[in-house]
Amino acid sequence: MILPLLLLLLLLSLLLLLLHIHLLHRKFAHLPGPPRTHFLLGHAPYLLARYKEDNTGFTLGLELRRKYGAVVVLWYALRPQVLVTDVKSIRETVLSHRHGKLEQRPEAKLFRQRFVGQKSIFVNPGDERWRQTRSLYNTHFTRFRLRRYHDDVKLVARRMCYQLGCLADSDQEVDMNMWMNLAACDIIGRVAFNWDIDSVSRRDEMLAVYLSEAFTGVALATGVPLSGVLPRYGAMRKTAVRAVRRLREECEKQIRAHQEMREKEKQKRNEMEETDNTIDIQEDKESGEGCLLDEILLLHPHDTETQIDEMVAMFVAGQETVAHVTTFAICHVMRDPALVDVAQIQDYMDQEEEGQDLLPRLTSLDYLLKETLRLYAPVPGLRRILSRDTHVAGHVLPRGAEIVHAMVLYAHLEDTWGEDVTRFRPSRFEVRTRKRHPHSFLPFGIGPRACIGKELAKVEFKTILAHLLSEFKLIPRDGDEIRAVRAASLKPLSGYMCFIQHRDCN
Repeated sequence: MILPLLLLLLLLSLLLLLLHIHLLHRKFAHLPGPPRTHFLLGHAPYLLARYKEDNTGFTLGLELRRKYGAVVVLWYALRPQVLVTDVKSIRETVLSHRHGKLEQRPEAKLFRQRFVGQKSIFVNPGDERWRQTRSLYNTHFTRFRLRRYHDDVKLVARRMCYQLGCLADSDQEVDMNMWMNLAACDIIGRVAFNWDIDSVSRRDEMLAVYLSEAFTGVALATGVPLSGVLPRYGAMRKTAVRAVRRLREECEKQIRAHQEMREKEKQKRNEMEETDNTIDIQEDKESGEGCLLDEILLLHPHDTETQIDEMVAMFVAGQETVAHVTTFAICHVMRDPALVDVAQIQDYMDQEEEGQDLLPRLTSLDYLLKETLRLYAPVPGLRRILSRDTHVAGHVLPRGAEIVHAMVLYAHLEDTWGEDVTRFRPSRFEVRTRKRHPHSFLPFGIGPRACIGKELAKVEFKTILAHLLSEFKLIPRDGDEIRAVRAASLKPLSGYMCFIQHRDCN
């Protein structure tokens, strides 16, 4: 009697599942897209096969746009995702506060190990706590604050160039991608947390290694949905989880060290005479000596795990992305030095020593940065969950749909950028043209969730390259082509190994 009942319940469950799938398919049936290759898996088998041919997804994305238009629905098993390449709809879907972000992100917990937490600034879908934290972060990354942060960036750049000088004029190959990752890690540590990691001087410093291993885990979790349970990925899961634990432990140590330092400073001030104490407090307020970590500790005074979340989130958001963009730029400059104005850079370096900050005048590096971001955008698109039915490019996207504005495809459209769209040509940004829609190039996003550290990223990119190119000539390894691969972000796969020479070396 029990067995037939169990079979009946199983049959009913199966029928309900099939009905749910059928209704879900009907909900998106009016949207264009390629035929599903599997009833349950959707387009997943087809997409995986295509990604093996081109991991970046550029070729497939452009093919889908040419064949189906600006709105294409793709099915990842039972999860529909709408690919959008209509710049006019960005105002409604991205700039608007109506539509939110994904509730669950792989960065929150990586293989069941807490990574950046569910409520950190990086993954929080947008509640009141997020708005409060975002406002706090905005004040710490204004252009006024960057004047002080620039000294930290220059210090890291000088340290890196000193170490590279020891490798110059020799037969030793230099991994520029590694050096950019080390420098980016050091800059975030100094700027945000008053943490002198100094990875560029101590290459055995493990923090950058932990970040790299954690990013590899994120790429695995997002690229292979069943990687959390499949035995073949056990070793990679173990490495990623261990890296996340070590990363969080290092951040916790820095929090304790920072608290002890602030406590000693407080005791020292209390021991001073009242007049001197007043002067010191006024000077501290004027100089803005408090770093972002101080604000995080005030915002979450009794929640160490959340404090760690926010620290890790800053590294996740700003370390690998900036490092990879800088590496891609270096890959092209070493193959075509005429892409930058070395005389302009040298003039900046000569005047920098006199205390003048002329970074905005490095226009050739401005164009280089923009062109690198156009062809090698670290983040492929802007994701939103629609809170209501929305009209996009002549189609009605249903409430609850996950849409992705494929910004990487906007940067590869011939009707926007011309027939040489695939060519790396920074000079295209020298002249503004009305042909380009203002939303066709948004490397740092737009709206309330735009990149917080975009100004810091620009300063970091230009300062690192100015110091590097003013002192060294970079010679690429023979036969090493520039290739990219989509991981947690778009990263260089090859083309970054080189030999370096001092510019005054004959």
